[in-house]
Amino acid sequence: MRINLKEEYPNQIDKLDDCPRGMPFPDRVWIITPILARLTLLTLLDYVEKLEEKIEDLKSRLNITSSNSSKPPSSDSLRAMKNRKKSPVVTGRKKGGQMGHEGKSRDMLPVEEVDGIIDYYPEECNHCGHPLKIDIKNRNFIRHQVQEIELIKSSTKEYRLHEMYCRECKKKTRVNWPSEVPRSSFGINVQSVISLLTGKYRLSKRECKELMKDVMGVEISTGSIIALEQSTGKALTKPVEEAVNYIKRSDVVNTDETGWRNSNKLSWLWTAVTKCLSVFSMSKHRDKKTLTTLVGKDFSGIIVSDRYSAYNLFPPEQRGLCWAHLKRDFTALAERTGFSKQIGTELLKVEEKVFNLWNKFKSKEFSRTQLQGFMTPIIANMDEILQHGFDSEDRKVARFCKNLIKLRPALWTFLYVEGVEPTNNSAERALRPAVLARKGSFGSQSDRGASFTEKIYTVVATCKKQKRNVLQFLVDACKADLYDSSPPSLIPLMHNTS
Repeated sequence: MRINLKEEYPNQIDKLDDCPRGMPFPDRVWIITPILARLTLLTLLDYVEKLEEKIEDLKSRLNITSSNSSKPPSSDSLRAMKNRKKSPVVTGRKKGGQMGHEGKSRDMLPVEEVDGIIDYYPEECNHCGHPLKIDIKNRNFIRHQVQEIELIKSSTKEYRLHEMYCRECKKKTRVNWPSEVPRSSFGINVQSVISLLTGKYRLSKRECKELMKDVMGVEISTGSIIALEQSTGKALTKPVEEAVNYIKRSDVVNTDETGWRNSNKLSWLWTAVTKCLSVFSMSKHRDKKTLTTLVGKDFSGIIVSDRYSAYNLFPPEQRGLCWAHLKRDFTALAERTGFSKQIGTELLKVEEKVFNLWNKFKSKEFSRTQLQGFMTPIIANMDEILQHGFDSEDRKVARFCKNLIKLRPALWTFLYVEGVEPTNNSAERALRPAVLARKGSFGSQSDRGASFTEKIYTVVATCKKQKRNVLQFLVDACKADLYDSSPPSLIPLMHNTS
């Protein structure tokens, strides 16, 4: 049977004339080699090349750490953690404070803020034993302040809603429920503290129950804790809705998302962060539709994020890429071999120059205009490296460089837009408490629990940004819900701040 070589070997037939690189014999030997032998060798070479690519990919997967991927630092092995830490500089000095170093002590409160003053006087002279009299005019003393807390004892009030008998119509009337009396068996302060313990300090329901009993003398069931959380979530509805609407009008928003378990199903906890607000939203999906819900379909500001595909909803001119994420990608390339290593190493050098200049700019060593000038040759170098990688035969490098070329405007947004940072650290820091809570719990067990989670995280993170007392905010919100009055707002006074 006659074999049609072009049909059987379409990829190899054009390579038959030239001796492939790396062959252990000269070109003249290749010329006299039978065609079928050449085809066999070329087929084997292609197969070996694919195997080498697969081996390289498997090696890189084995070496995945938090420094070259999006994996959290807590997932690193002990060896990776050791490699991540910088070696300490050996100075020969002992650990701890050094001789001559200026010590620091706790600042004392002003006298007007002290709850009480207790004076102690010597009764007799230490030198001759003569009795001493207090001289108010000439007093010299050492100040020493001690802070203490009173052991907490809960109080219980009994409300009696009386029923009266009418002699005229012979009927009974019971007083209407007073607006200031909670329907629950627990007061506003108990409700707020419980929401703070489970929402901010990540205590489990059982731990919260034990703490309330041991520290505050409050006997409460886990079911009552859940009910109080739901009441707090209801009280926070309006403040959180206002915050969500404010985010949609902001000029710069940092966004990120992390996995979350809700009713034993995978969900996603999203966050949108500005200079003075952090908003959280729970969703069953990690897609563009959820992102639109979070920041609004008509959002006109700048989105700062990683390179996850959902953010392609916005054009590159409306985005800012996180260089901290890019550094991990560059490191992953540099830890491979061959051309990937070369490109990754060159990109890491660019990243180092970018952050050096940015840190000097943040230290006010030069102006934004000067920063842009200093960055011009670095941008040109970055373009050249990416184009070189895109034109390469390394498919992984080419695909990576193609994506960055497509997103090129987003790489340098921080140079031209005030309020945009070269990293997405603010959103990642906002998600950090949620990640820790997820590791220590099973997430949320219902949609109502998920709703409380997103609201309490919004309040806690925003109050931290605004340096507000979280417990006081919760108390005020719960009081407003009880008395049907206006709740406190998370919106900052300076509405032009974003």
